[in-house]
Amino acid sequence: MKRTDLQTLTDSKDQFVLLEFYADWSPGRSVVPCELKAAATAHQTKLTVEPIDVTQAPDASEAFMIDTIPSVLLYRGGILLQRWDGPTNPLVILQDFEQAISEWAVYEACHE
Repeated sequence: MKRTDLQTLTDSKDQFVLLEFYADWSPGRSVVPCELKAAATAHQTKLTVEPIDVTQAPDASEAFMIDTIPSVLLYRGGILLQRWDGPTNPLVILQDFEQAISEWAVYEACHE
């Protein structure tokens, strides 16, 4: 995916966007848990997960200031809500994602 396409995707206010930066050569490749999609469904919100191989998309890696593999970034409405750099426990990612869903609901209520 091109850098401009990623920017358009992360600017979406209609869904959460999770960018997963990885490299096939990295032993610490992140696996975003399928539970994230289940959590999004349970909270009646949309989630798009976009895996990005840093060796195939160096411009995207540069644009999002990726210097650690894996790195996972959570966006909505152009706002970086959460960032996990390096191997991260999938349960921590799930817990942080559910917190971001709750906080986004408050943010939307205050900025309608």
